[in-house]
Amino acid sequence: MGLSLLLFLFADPISRALFNDNLAVALILPVSILFAANILVFLISSGRYRKPGFYNFFYLLQAHLMVVLTATLVVNGFGVLGAVVGFLIGQLIIFVMMLGIIIKSIGFILPRFINLREYLHFTVPIVPTHISTWILDASDRYVIGFLIGLKPLDFTREGTQWVV
Repeated sequence: MGLSLLLFLFADPISRALFNDNLAVALILPVSILFAANILVFLISSGRYRKPGFYNFFYLLQAHLMVVLTATLVVNGFGVLGAVVGFLIGQLIIFVMMLGIIIKSIGFILPRFINLREYLHFTVPIVPTHISTWILDASDRYVIGFLIGLKPLDFTREGTQWVV
C-alpha cells in the first residue's frame, strides 16, 4: 500500500522518466501493484488451505490472461497504454474470481479492532524478515551489477530523451 501511494504521489516525474510523459501509464501502475499484492495474498492463502490445484490454476490463468489481453491491445495499436491496461484488466479478472471463491468458501466478516493486539502479535515478528529479504535482494543485484561491469544509470536529460 505504501509503495502504491508513493508511486501515485510521484506519478508525474515517473511518467517523464520512464514512460515518455505518459501520465496515464504512471497512474495505472499503483493500482496494478495493489491488485498484484492482493492476488499474491490469495495465492498464498490457497496454499494454507491445502489447495495446490487452486494455486496452479489461478497462477497459470493469470499468466495466460495477461499475455493474451496485453498482446491483443498492443497489436490493435494501443501501445504501452494498451499493454498496461491489458495487464490491469487481467489482474482485475483474477482478483474478482479469487475473491468470489474465497468469500464463498470461508465467508466475509468485518474485523473487530478489539482484537488488534492479537493481530499485531501475529504479524509484527515477520516484518523484519521481509525487510531484510528486500535489502538482501537489492544489495545482491547491486553487487552483481558492479562485478559484471554495469554502470549506475546517469539520468541526464538531453532534448526529449533520457541519456544513459
